[in-house]
Amino acid sequence: MDPKQFDKLAASVGRRTILGGALAGILGLGTATLADAAKGKVAGKKKTKQRVGKEVICTGPGANPLLGQCPVGTCCVPTGPTQPVSCLTPAQQTTAFCGNGNTGGPCIACPTGTRCVAGSCVCDATTCQNGCCTTADPVTGRQQCIQNGSGQAVQTAFPGIPAGSFVCGTGGGICNVCSTGGQTFSGCCTAQGACIAGTAGSNCGTSGLTCQVCTVNQTCGLNQQCSNNFAPPVPPVPPAPAPAPVCGSTQRLCGGICVDILNNNLNCGACNFVCGGRKRCSGGTCRRPRRRRRGGRN
Repeated sequence: MDPKQFDKLAASVGRRTILGGALAGILGLGTATLADAAKGKVAGKKKTKQRVGKEVICTGPGANPLLGQCPVGTCCVPTGPTQPVSCLTPAQQTTAFCGNGNTGGPCIACPTGTRCVAGSCVCDATTCQNGCCTTADPVTGRQQCIQNGSGQAVQTAFPGIPAGSFVCGTGGGICNVCSTGGQTFSGCCTAQGACIAGTAGSNCGTSGLTCQVCTVNQTCGLNQQCSNNFAPPVPPVPPAPAPAPVCGSTQRLCGGICVDILNNNLNCGACNFVCGGRKRCSGGTCRRPRRRRRGGRN
């Protein structure tokens, strides 16, 4: 080592030793325990662990994210220990973090069959194709999708649907309440999700099942099932006869034709009365023609 560098190092160590001795005298510690004091060990005591900050929770409407507050029009999501909460606007919200009315309260995860729209969990034909939707909650606008809604008893109460209701519905439309109070629905659900009590038109079914559609050759039987109709075929109705012609005062309807019975040799005085021999019909009577005398006189 260079002699100059050695002199500088020795001077530095000397100053640290002097300062260390003075500090040990002030603290009443020996020079041997000074290093221990620097490590947090004093008089045999262990170093105190640093306290870990607790997670900041959402506390409600307000303007201080450090206190877990989010303004109205957003929803709140905790971000981590000692960190301010995140306040999500409707444009930032997702199905996993939706506003639930955007009152500044905690964000919620939208139920299956719904999506987040403008801060509310919305149910429609896009998300709930095989079920039906409850009406929107009047406060939060939240909806639920009742999967396979047709022919289903709903045990949980929803807006517009009391607990124990029987509903019909499909295609993401609003559920139709068929019965309430836990009563079994005796009718059936149409393909469009309507409640049919008993039979109506070609719909046939019971126990809330999907209605059968009976054909023109079937009837809905006592067991509410379509059965073939074996009734004998109905003969066709003959066409109505043409109206009879109107004959004149000296005519009669003979064989469907108006005939002058005063001068008709085949219908003289009446239908089918034929003048025989040399007789001729005159005035409705068969008469022999008058013979003429010679010279032109009778």
